[in-house]
Amino acid sequence: PFGPMAANLIAMSILKQIFRLRLQGRPFKEIARQTGTSKNTVKKYLALASGKPLTEWLQMEESDLTRLLNEKSTPAT
Repeated sequence: PFGPMAANLIAMSILKQIFRLRLQGRPFKEIARQTGTSKNTVKKYLALASGKPLTEWLQMEESDLTRLLNEKSTPAT
């Protein structure tokens, strides 16, 4: 039902925490430490979220957030 990346998506609660911490101006390394993810994971999801303000992503329902991230991470064929 979801794209090939669905199994690789992190928990939406962690993703939203990444967005909140970034909005507070926290650096990637600190966000990674606080969320238990890698710095590259933080960068990856912030890059996928580019194009929309983080505040908009935070207001989305988890199902919409998952769908949009899958669309953005699936290469066009």
